[in-house]
Amino acid sequence: MLAKSEFLSVSPFKHFFSSKERETLDNTIQSTEEHPYSEKRKFRRKELMTSAVMKIQSSSGETVTNYGIVKDISLGGVCFTLYDFDEESIQGSDEFTFLFRLPNRKEFSSSTCTLKRVKRMIYTVQVAASFSKVDQQDRPALEQYCV
Repeated sequence: MLAKSEFLSVSPFKHFFSSKERETLDNTIQSTEEHPYSEKRKFRRKELMTSAVMKIQSSSGETVTNYGIVKDISLGGVCFTLYDFDEESIQGSDEFTFLFRLPNRKEFSSSTCTLKRVKRMIYTVQVAASFSKVDQQDRPALEQYCV
């Protein structure tokens, strides 16, 4: 894998930049490598592509189930995309049950999550959530995968 500072030198688009622009971009890239932006997350994210099930208790007491795919996960939370979803149930609840499968486990892991962000796309919804409770039997598998 190339270092960020080597990107422009092998980029097929390098001829679109003047030498001054390339130098400026190289300096910018190098300065961000030396002084990374401040990271708000407490835990490092790890990419994961696996099935996700979001179960939300509606205000009427009914359980609404939404299906999707996990995008990334950390010890602190998860980001996933829903393809089959009930938008009203997502907007109307702060906490939900989340089921997902880690590569190092055959069965689904279960957790309780707090909704952090919902972003509506054209055909999907991206959801970011933090873990408020992970089942005791599932925590070691999550730690092993994320570390």
